[in-house]
Amino acid sequence: MSITTNLLANGHSSTIVNLLNPKVKTSYFKRSETIDQPDIYDPAFVESENAFLSLIQFFKTSKITHAVFYKFIPAGNLAYKERLVLQFSLTKQYATYFPLLRGLFGFGKLAGLTVSTNALNKTFEIEIHAGRTEKVLPYFETIFFELVKELKFKLALKKLILVQESHNLIQAENLNALYV
Repeated sequence: MSITTNLLANGHSSTIVNLLNPKVKTSYFKRSETIDQPDIYDPAFVESENAFLSLIQFFKTSKITHAVFYKFIPAGNLAYKERLVLQFSLTKQYATYFPLLRGLFGFGKLAGLTVSTNALNKTFEIEIHAGRTEKVLPYFETIFFELVKELKFKLALKKLILVQESHNLIQAENLNALYV
C-alpha cells in the first residue's frame, strides 16, 4: 500500500501519505528532491524577480492605488512560470473612475497578463507571468497616465463650463440693463 500511495503522490513529499501507514518510517525534515525550485542564480529568474519588484514598487507608490496586496508564486509542480498576483483598490479621489479603469484594462491586453475585477468591492486583481514583465510596467504606466489625463481634462472642463455659465449670466444681465 505504501508503494501505491507513494506512486500516487507522484513526486510530492510522501510525509502525509505515509502517516496513513504506520509501518513506514518517514523523516519529517527530509527535503524532497523532486520539487522544482528556481535556481536563485538563474539570470531569467533574477530578471523576472527584479521586474516584479519594480512593478510592486510602482503600484505601492502610485497615487491612484490604495491597499496594494501581492503574492509571488514561484514556478513548480503546479505552475509553469513564476507569477505575481497583485490586488489593489483605488484611492478616494479615483474611486469614481473604477469603470473607466476597468475599460482601459480591457482595451489592450498583453500576453501573460490577466486582469480581473470585483465590481462589488471595487478591486482589481492582476496576474503577471514571468517572461512578459518587460512590457507590463510601461503598460500600467500608460494606463495610469491616461487615467490622470482624463481626470485633469474633466476638472478643466468643469472650470470651463462654470466660467462659460458665469459669462452667460453676466451677458444676460447686461442685455437686460440695456432694455430697461
